[in-house]
Amino acid sequence: MAAWQTAANADDAIPRSLPHHPDQFTISFLPFLQRKLRRDGLHVFNIRYWDNVLPAIVQLGAPLTVRYDPRNLSRIYVVGPDKRYYPVPYADLSLPPITLWEQRAAVAYLRGDGDNAPAQAAIFKAVVAQRALIANATAKTKAARRQSQRQSNAEFATMDRSRLGESAVDYSEPVLPSDAEVWDD
Repeated sequence: MAAWQTAANADDAIPRSLPHHPDQFTISFLPFLQRKLRRDGLHVFNIRYWDNVLPAIVQLGAPLTVRYDPRNLSRIYVVGPDKRYYPVPYADLSLPPITLWEQRAAVAYLRGDGDNAPAQAAIFKAVVAQRALIANATAKTKAARRQSQRQSNAEFATMDRSRLGESAVDYSEPVLPSDAEVWDD
């Protein structure tokens, strides 16, 4: 912050302004690919994307720059002739958002099973199955941790106090009542 203020307050500082469209500015930093528009839309990472704006901003078969957010592949961004980025969602809007890492893991899993060209439906089915597996494992891990803690707590609560440095009760000695326990009749 100090370096920024020093540079901004210098005599030769050039006044800067914020971008007019912050979302467009942010999208310009996302990774990108070159793709061609097909009759059925854009295909990126074996996922089909479509929006009615596509034929208006690019001709069929023309190369275009496609930007994507690896944290959410449910939408890609296509640069139009006006240099603006247009969001293009999945062609099938019922599909859940996935990350690039989930998509890659699903493709690797499917290729390991012998499917060298996994279809979009198989990829999403594998991602949903992997998410269910992770949720189940997480729940089991939490349950196992809780059970282990309960066992530890129970052992501590019921263990011989001599382990804690206190003297143990000698059961060979006769029991003598305390003065508080003697009742006068």
